[in-house]
Amino acid sequence: MEKRFRANPRYELHAGEQSAEPSEEPVYGYLRPVAPSSSAGRAVSADAALLFLTLRQAGPVPGYFRSRLGGRTDTLLLRLVLDGVLEVEHAGGFLSGDPARQVLLGDSGYHGDGPLARLSIEAVRYGEALGELPFPELTRRLYGFGRRPATAARKRAAPDPGRDRAARSRYWTPASEDEHWVMWRPLRPQDTAEQARFKLYISPDPSRTAEAFEAAADVLGHYAGARGLKLGRGPAGLTRPDKLVAYFSRLDDLHEAGHALHRRLAGCPVHGVPFSAELSPDGLLSWGADRPRSAPGQPASWRLWIAARLAAHLGTARTSGVRGALWQFALDRLRLDGVDTRSWAPTDEFWLSMAAPT
Repeated sequence: MEKRFRANPRYELHAGEQSAEPSEEPVYGYLRPVAPSSSAGRAVSADAALLFLTLRQAGPVPGYFRSRLGGRTDTLLLRLVLDGVLEVEHAGGFLSGDPARQVLLGDSGYHGDGPLARLSIEAVRYGEALGELPFPELTRRLYGFGRRPATAARKRAAPDPGRDRAARSRYWTPASEDEHWVMWRPLRPQDTAEQARFKLYISPDPSRTAEAFEAAADVLGHYAGARGLKLGRGPAGLTRPDKLVAYFSRLDDLHEAGHALHRRLAGCPVHGVPFSAELSPDGLLSWGADRPRSAPGQPASWRLWIAARLAAHLGTARTSGVRGALWQFALDRLRLDGVDTRSWAPTDEFWLSMAAPT
């Protein structure tokens, strides 16, 4: 963006000060309102703090900063303007927050492509409707959106680890279990140098979980790219939308195995996983990409990371006085984090941020 920017004069930077506010990057300091106001303070990274200090006098973004960040520069500028850290010059004045969003992004469209994308947008709208909640609680509510009630019929339909284990015994061996998951790893030797970062979500209606689980164990067991398999534990685990998950280290392996599994499960009733990218047009199979933790306590799980980002963006929209739909602001802001909110797949910005030094 070849525009003039300036640091938001409503804030001053307190370097080295920490905050409980969630932050995507390691925190350098904290921006506090200069005068008493309804504006909330906010944590900032080192890059954001450097830009804030550099642009206390309005001007273009310095060349050394563009050289440092390369293709990430414009996305970071949009983030900082939407979050109110910087202001952008427009029509003789300077804008930030929601007014700047409307100028810079326009009406980007807020309609998902496919049933899971529409379900994901419904989840964000639900998050706005919940009103003002603490960040951890709002994150939990968004992450759990789509859970089904644990009825007696669904409990009876749950897979029994003690029977029907032929496919699992041929291809899989128990790995571990905890209060939420039971996990298996392949019997064949694995290349431990590659991290299993890609997730294949298999989301049948809870009444068909046992059938889907046995099919997944059998079909995925034939693919060397499959690195792990896990199943939600107990009624609470089996009524969540992401009840059955397989792990892969390469996305092309995930796609190949996923399409084979979809053929095996043709006609299976679908539950559907919000905040995941469709692999099959019916929403039965979808995928995501786990992130490395950028700071202690930051979620690595694809869906939990998205839920946390949306909770933070809904909070920013609420405290900064966004007019109109807060969920639309949250979707626009999530796009800048690297999620295509029409398909809910990672974008180039997501992969660039993973490769960038922290």
